[in-house]
Amino acid sequence: MLIFLPSAVRRFQWFILVVVTLLMSALLRADSHPFERKKVLLVNSYHQGYDWSDGISRGVHQILDPQGVQVREIWMDTKRNTSEAFKKQAALKAREIIEDWQPDLVIAADDNASKYLIVPYYLGSELPVLFCGINWDASVYGYPAPNVTGMVEISLVKPLLQELRQFARGDRVGVLTGTVLSDVKNVANFKRKLGIDFKRESYALDFAQWKKQFIELQQQVDILLLENSRGILDWDNDQAKAHVLEYTRIPTGSTQPGMVPFSLLSYSQIPEEQGEYVATLALRIFAGAKPADIPLVTNQQAQVWANLKIAEKLGVVFPLSLLKNAQVYR
Repeated sequence: MLIFLPSAVRRFQWFILVVVTLLMSALLRADSHPFERKKVLLVNSYHQGYDWSDGISRGVHQILDPQGVQVREIWMDTKRNTSEAFKKQAALKAREIIEDWQPDLVIAADDNASKYLIVPYYLGSELPVLFCGINWDASVYGYPAPNVTGMVEISLVKPLLQELRQFARGDRVGVLTGTVLSDVKNVANFKRKLGIDFKRESYALDFAQWKKQFIELQQQVDILLLENSRGILDWDNDQAKAHVLEYTRIPTGSTQPGMVPFSLLSYSQIPEEQGEYVATLALRIFAGAKPADIPLVTNQQAQVWANLKIAEKLGVVFPLSLLKNAQVYR
């Protein structure tokens, strides 16, 4: 089930914007797709087949395709290829396409598209840029800028931990994740911005290391956050499912959609939310708005998942109040 996170300042501000933009788009359809000659380049930091990036792509297409906007995609593939040389070369390839194709607007999804492409070559330029998937703080990239705005991604880890504590034997929290930029940045922000005191932090380069660390952490902490696995070399979903069912001894949780099969409880961001939002902004800009006049927002939607297989393994009985707001993974 879809839930909305509360916001003291602008509850559902972005959601209202989406609705208004879609209504505006419906009215404009009578003009035979006024944006049909517009070109948008979607630069994904990661690879096709990665659930998060695919979801952003779906969100963008759901909004822009019916308006006749021509959307072209680039996949930088920097989650599976983490060297600085590869990232810089991927950015240069994207730049060549921008210079050759001359899009009317660029959407930069996740950190590396901004770090290696937008900031060095297009920050402060005439080219409108919309970003999404940047975790926690976009100011590190100089955003917002006169030509750049978008949606900052925040994690839903605090309400997740609050829910997991009712199933835990103590309050020691650990985290297990990969070594890519966004994963490391997430953990740093859990500590700095949310005040989470991790008793153990483990970063796995490959699947064998992840499995070993997973077993060790069962005895070292009382609650374990399982963050993103997609940058972990040699990752195998089937083997990971078998591994967690055999060795899970403590409540586990994740804020990553791809980690639902391996976690007792998940509070996942919804990637389509990010893609739909920046796509609605693209239509606003094509209609005359300027990026500088559009403030940054944060994601507001969450998808709750309850894993019944792991619950049975731990002897956990989920309260009905939780199950009413959750999707069930069996």
